[in-house]
Amino acid sequence: MITNLLNPTIPPTVPVDTDIAMKIAAIPGDGVGPEIMNEAVKLLRTVDELNNLGVEIMEFDLSAAHYADTGLALPDTVSRALSEQADAVLLGPLGDPTISDSQYAREVISGLVTSLDLSIILREVKLLSAELSPMTTLTEGDLDFSLITEGTTGFQSDLGGTVAAGRDNEVVVEQEVNTRQQIERAVCFAFDWAARHGRNRVTMVYGAKAQKHSQELWSRVFKEISDSFDNTSTSMLHTDAFIQRFVNTPDQLDVVVTDHMFGSVISSLATAFIGGHGLASVAHVNPDGKGLFRPLHPPSAKYAGKDYANPMGAMMSVSLLLELAGHERITSSIEASLKKALESGWTTRDLGGSMGTSEVGDYICSFLTERHS
Repeated sequence: MITNLLNPTIPPTVPVDTDIAMKIAAIPGDGVGPEIMNEAVKLLRTVDELNNLGVEIMEFDLSAAHYADTGLALPDTVSRALSEQADAVLLGPLGDPTISDSQYAREVISGLVTSLDLSIILREVKLLSAELSPMTTLTEGDLDFSLITEGTTGFQSDLGGTVAAGRDNEVVVEQEVNTRQQIERAVCFAFDWAARHGRNRVTMVYGAKAQKHSQELWSRVFKEISDSFDNTSTSMLHTDAFIQRFVNTPDQLDVVVTDHMFGSVISSLATAFIGGHGLASVAHVNPDGKGLFRPLHPPSAKYAGKDYANPMGAMMSVSLLLELAGHERITSSIEASLKKALESGWTTRDLGGSMGTSEVGDYICSFLTERHS
């Protein structure tokens, strides 16, 4: 296993090594990002040593400090290096109060999504500890589904503008663009994901009557593709009906697919239901296996360097990365280690514990090692 610290303005030269099966780019990010991503990398190294995966980790500095110095959120050299040499990217939280414009963080993520062709957003929504959920009637097995979102079309198209800004007659136009190709890609991924993981139900969430044309296209594509999967139960739920099912009978959900707008709302609810941002992670992927994996933990600059931040979401990003790579057995072991930490109260302050960031990471890696032996 090789670790490289790379200047983001210089294309890295990676030596040819036939023993390397997986090249992972690690981007620590801002605020508490370096701390929680250190635990994610620690977990990845532990897994590599236990299972001889042949992992190489390349570290890139894409941060607010770098942006302030250079004015570049995502240098072309880095984008090209990640596209050509990395099998996956681990990305920490982005953003810093010294930079008032949040465009920097958006440019990094959208730039990586575009350059790596990562149009699909994947979240594994799983409740690891019922005690952490505000939904007091839930048990761990009740909340366990995959949320798949098309992440580049709809209102993500970033089309529109403002006329007469600040005046009484100001007009703002926001447009959405949808393509059959991208919708088909997301829906096919959802059905394939369900088949691969033995999940029997795929649900499409649709909504807003004001989005008549886009939702009609989504519905047609979903029906067409579902006809090819005879052994999979399907349903189409309006957003209102879906939220009721999510709250009342979440155990009826296996795989959920939808557009970015509805997916963002569902994802936010899911984060609250499982115990907060410290336990949440997300992946931007394509069907070819490439992916960008990141925790949903905010940068929380005021806590940087204090060893307070919860690393579990970052470590779950590693778990999701390995699951996409076909290492489901390892993913199950990581999940069991996270559950053990939660059951033992070996957690950070946000979950009611008193442990530091690195202590939680050490505990999880130690339990994983003991479990493996």
